[in-house]
Amino acid sequence: MKVIYSRNCFLDTETNIVRDGFAYRVNFPQEPFSIQPGQKMKLTLTSYDQRRNWYSINQTNNKFFFAVKDARNIPNAIKFYEVLIPPGSYQSFMELCLAIQSGLDTALDNAGALVVEGVYQTGTTAKVGYEDGEPDGSTVPPGQQTSSVVATNAFVTGNRKLIIEISNTPQANFSVDLCSFQVKDASKQTSFLGTDPESYFQDTHEILGGAPTRTGTANQATDGIAGQASNGTLTISVPGTGYSVGTNIALGTSGAKGEIVSVNGSGAITDFKIIEAGNGFKIGETVKIPGGNEDATIKVERLAYDTTPYITMMDFGNALTNIPAQSWISYYPASLNSMECLYVRTSILNSNYQTFGYERWLPDQNGLVATDILARIPLTDAYFDDQKEFLVYDDQNNNYFVMLERSSLDSIEFRITDDKGRPISETGDDQARVGQMPFKMVLRWDVLVDEEQEMLQEMRQQDFRPTKKAEPYQMPMIAPRP
Repeated sequence: MKVIYSRNCFLDTETNIVRDGFAYRVNFPQEPFSIQPGQKMKLTLTSYDQRRNWYSINQTNNKFFFAVKDARNIPNAIKFYEVLIPPGSYQSFMELCLAIQSGLDTALDNAGALVVEGVYQTGTTAKVGYEDGEPDGSTVPPGQQTSSVVATNAFVTGNRKLIIEISNTPQANFSVDLCSFQVKDASKQTSFLGTDPESYFQDTHEILGGAPTRTGTANQATDGIAGQASNGTLTISVPGTGYSVGTNIALGTSGAKGEIVSVNGSGAITDFKIIEAGNGFKIGETVKIPGGNEDATIKVERLAYDTTPYITMMDFGNALTNIPAQSWISYYPASLNSMECLYVRTSILNSNYQTFGYERWLPDQNGLVATDILARIPLTDAYFDDQKEFLVYDDQNNNYFVMLERSSLDSIEFRITDDKGRPISETGDDQARVGQMPFKMVLRWDVLVDEEQEMLQEMRQQDFRPTKKAEPYQMPMIAPRP
């Protein structure tokens, strides 16, 4: 094909934004962007610029969970407690460690569910460090503390693995792990993590150097799903009088125990609080006994969590030894960023294909599927740098183009996503809608013709007729001899 005509189109997306700011629409005038029969048109991305006004740690990679088992509850039942890394663009692993530590400390706060529900005792804190080499050959311990961690562990310098220490071990009956999820299948995203769909699909494992949970079945415990409760019936026998407030009593044959909350004038129990939840009965539930010292059939709330068959738990890291607290270390190198490239997508049909991994909602399968991706814009830096604020890409080799099977251009939408098809995460409400996530592009519009077809057309149009009428041939006159 031979290019016979070209135009450059300079696009600025601060205005004309649609879809809450996450797409940009441009209307092309029809006459200047039309072609004749036998011609084709081609769009090529030649330049892309964008201010790097998003955070490296954001809503797509800042969430992981404490996965807690309670041996007194439904067998293998797991409850998840959220940890949020504060969003930001961290320029070093020490900054990242302190941010993760802040998120863990928030989850372990005395008013938080982990402490209130008895998993950890009050005053529990976290320290986060990383295995890395200093110029003098020393290592950086968790939280920049000079502790026994360095002395008791032969760390490999420069491997960028995170170390997480919790100051206290879980209380009796509880076992704790750390995990993150990247579950694509919506049918497997039941309410064990709540209603936020982003909780089920995160890139946090890339930041932490962990292994994500991607698969599972929809099997659930018979008592319901996490966050919901069902009523169970418990028969207790408390004969006689003389009880006093604060005394512990066994609740029949259930295996649960209760603490006496109040008694009547005769010393008969009227209220007690469950303190050991045998058979899955909820700790902290206060139950009244009608009539005081008599057998009573009471309805109490039962814990109701999803069970392990419905997910595949993957540990975040191996437990460290010789540290007097619960600790984890990354399986793999940690990262400051989980996004390697931006992807320019268009509303026009093209002939490009992608693997299934480029879409958040596509299943994990081998193979290729048609895509709306026009171009891939590499990120050469892991974080925002105030000396290199702009992302600049110039394509000198015409790598990213689309051939258009149409006679004219009309309206095209462009949007920018990450490698999972998600919009770039905003740093605040309405950032995209008000035009604070703009990008600039240069598109080259080419008109092409098939050289062979063009030559044949020219040959057909040539006139092979003689330019003037031919004269009849006449023999030359020969003069007679003398």
